[in-house]
Amino acid sequence: MVNFKKEQLQIEKIEIRSIERREFGFEMGAKSMRSGKAPFIRKLSFRSISDIEKFISKKKPTGSFVSVAYWAHPQFACSPSGEGGWEGADYFVDIDYENNMKKAKVEAQIAQWVMTEKLGIAQESIEIYFSGCKGYHVVAYNQSHEYDGKTLKMNERKVLANYFVKLGVNHLDKVAFCNIHGLRRIPGTVNSKSGKLCRRCEV
Repeated sequence: MVNFKKEQLQIEKIEIRSIERREFGFEMGAKSMRSGKAPFIRKLSFRSISDIEKFISKKKPTGSFVSVAYWAHPQFACSPSGEGGWEGADYFVDIDYENNMKKAKVEAQIAQWVMTEKLGIAQESIEIYFSGCKGYHVVAYNQSHEYDGKTLKMNERKVLANYFVKLGVNHLDKVAFCNIHGLRRIPGTVNSKSGKLCRRCEV
């Protein structure tokens, strides 16, 4: 049985851009002894932050996630038939650095520099989050279409991931960066691995 601490039920300010075009997923309960995984539901959609907060308060998920992709119909995200209507995905740089948050912070700074100085992404389109565990998430949004990175497909992103690494983002999770259908933890919710909040920050 999961023991929910007060902090686990607490929701900090949640900010999600283009919320109606996002897919959401939730880890529900403790991990199975047999599989090592917790029950997980996804392909959910919400129209407002208030709706998400109500869902989390009622269902008490152990992990809360949002898609890096934009969908015309999030409830059909990743459907083999294409019903979801994939409309692109943000850049998601996930930096995990075991037991060395100072070095993780430096790499987050480098990732931000690469985005602004090398890729020409506007600073206001970039947000940085403490992951709640071992590192940082650097997200480049494309709300106003000021750069064409949103439509890069998986193979092109593999090249770009290597570019980040070449410039010093050595602990970038390449799989997460290249996964145009992937999910990331919702800022303002608790990371179940540590009990700490994933939250927006400056580096």
